[in-house]
Amino acid sequence: MGHLDPKTQKKVGHEDFLKYPFFQKGGRRIRLHGTRRKKERVYLEMKNLIDKGITSTNELASRLGKSTKQTRRYIKDMARFGLVKLDPETGMLVKKRLSHIELLSRDRFTKIPEIEKWINDCIARDLQPSTVSHYLKAVKTILLLTKTTPKEVIKSKKDAIEIWAKFMVEFRKQNPARGTQYYRVSFKNFLASFEITFAPRMGKMYGLSSSHDKYGGYAGVSLSPELTKKIGDMILTNDDLQLYTWWRIGLRTGARTKAISTMVWERIYFDEKNEDGSQSFKLEQHETKDARGQYHLGQNGEWKTKYPPIDLRELLLRWRKESGVNSRFLWFKDSLSDEQNRRNAERVRERTIRKLRRYFEKIADQVDPLTREYMIKKPGHLMRHILAQQMKDAGMTNEEIADAFGWRTPEIVGTWYTKTSEKKKKEFGLRCSKVIF
Repeated sequence: MGHLDPKTQKKVGHEDFLKYPFFQKGGRRIRLHGTRRKKERVYLEMKNLIDKGITSTNELASRLGKSTKQTRRYIKDMARFGLVKLDPETGMLVKKRLSHIELLSRDRFTKIPEIEKWINDCIARDLQPSTVSHYLKAVKTILLLTKTTPKEVIKSKKDAIEIWAKFMVEFRKQNPARGTQYYRVSFKNFLASFEITFAPRMGKMYGLSSSHDKYGGYAGVSLSPELTKKIGDMILTNDDLQLYTWWRIGLRTGARTKAISTMVWERIYFDEKNEDGSQSFKLEQHETKDARGQYHLGQNGEWKTKYPPIDLRELLLRWRKESGVNSRFLWFKDSLSDEQNRRNAERVRERTIRKLRRYFEKIADQVDPLTREYMIKKPGHLMRHILAQQMKDAGMTNEEIADAFGWRTPEIVGTWYTKTSEKKKKEFGLRCSKVIF
């Protein structure tokens, strides 16, 4: 009876099958007879199914004609042989994810010479594969709606502008209220690879500016100190120290959720001192928004240095002691693989954001409509807004906030994240009334 080679999918004899390392022990082959020989066939069949993306135990059991309990036993045996991987935390099968590069290579669209050149340019500019993938989807949509080809788009700047105008007409027919920034940025990036560029004002004239659809629309959304304390108290009442630690890190550092999720203990310096000798501490968080040649978990970004209040130091020490994680990462065990650790971080991030949204919903009737909309729409990003607005209300300038918490420019802080409080506006009005002219 022959068997399928898991790599070549060709039939091989029983003796050849025994050459595979997962059926060897201590340098010698394991002879399989009777029941063991039947198992080896099941293992190969299961592996083929798992490699195709079928990881549900019930589905595997159904396809193999086995019971769920028996299938679970097979999966554990296969993990022992190294045929499959199990998640160390959940014990579930790890489904192989294709990387963005692998997915791109399977798309016929990427084989078009103009698109292939664009992809290579993006890689040369050190853009993340996920960003390239998003750009490609947008440009592909533009070409499909306008029924045109990449070659026709790049004939001249005039052709590019005409095709963009045609796309906007078709897009607005189908999506009258939807934003277009995603498509504008992607289209301009594609054109730039063929030396078709626009000066800032010219791009805006042709409907090809890079500004967001709601430019600064959520500037100033924030929670009062009373409400931030209320949420923190609710989290502690539910005995969720992990969420509370995350919440306080977000409020006191203003980091994006991705940067919080990938934090490591070796980048937290507990024994810093102030100039007067008093205790201080600092931490570093890796932001991938801007590529600065500083890598963490295989991703290009920048380490942002923050000096949070000393009470956060005590909270972090408490979390390290009570969490039981015992890892270089704050929130999960080290899988010794950048790819797997990124997945671990993503899983923690998604779970945490879901929890935060539930707490925000409990105080939704106590905030203004704009904040209510934002806290439900972008719960993971709200803490960054709260920090910026609270610092501005305390008298810090946009420049000081940008320098202390890692924004690229003061203009971003002033336009996107903060607005002048009503109290300050009243003060300005009073001062202005005293000016006689």
